[in-house]
Amino acid sequence: MSRKSAENRREDSIDCSINIFLQYATFFGKSEKPINKSTKIKIPQPPELEIVEIKYTKIRLKTILADAKIKIINHSALTLAIKNLSYNMNILEQGNLNGDYKEAINIKPNETTYIILPIKINVNNIGKTVFQIIVNKDNYDFTLSLKAILESTGPFKESFNIDFTKSGKMELRK
Repeated sequence: MSRKSAENRREDSIDCSINIFLQYATFFGKSEKPINKSTKIKIPQPPELEIVEIKYTKIRLKTILADAKIKIINHSALTLAIKNLSYNMNILEQGNLNGDYKEAINIKPNETTYIILPIKINVNNIGKTVFQIIVNKDNYDFTLSLKAILESTGPFKESFNIDFTKSGKMELRK
C-alpha cells in the first residue's frame, strides 16, 4: 500500500469552521456578537477489495461456472452500503466475464465483509484451460472493473458512483 493511500485512509473526516457575527439593535444601541463553531465532517472512503479465491463449480463446452470470494474492507468510520454492483473481468489469454450483483452489501465501520459472486467465465480455449487447472498451472493475470453506488449512512446520508479497477493474478482452484 502506498504512503499516500495509507494517509487517505486515516483522514476520514475534515475540519469545518463557521465564523459569523450576530448583529442586533435595541433601544439601548447596536451590538455585535461573534459566533465561532468548529466541527468534523465524516467523509466516506471507498472500500478496499480483494479477490480471495475463485473456485470453479462446472465446466461447460465454452464456459466455466465459478464462485469468486471477494473480501471488502471498510477503512472508514462510517457504515457503507454498496448497491447496484456490476463487474467485468478480463482474464489475460483465457477469456472474460461480466455480471451484476443486485443485493445491497452493508459494511460496518472498520470491518471486513466477504461476498460470493457467481461468475461465468467465457473461455477462449476450454481444453487448454481445463488442462492448466488439472496440472495446477492455472495462474492467470486479470483486470477486474467494478461499478457501483456507494452510500454512506449517518446524519449526512450521501450516495456516490464509484468505479474501481484492480489488476493481479488469480488461480482457479480445484
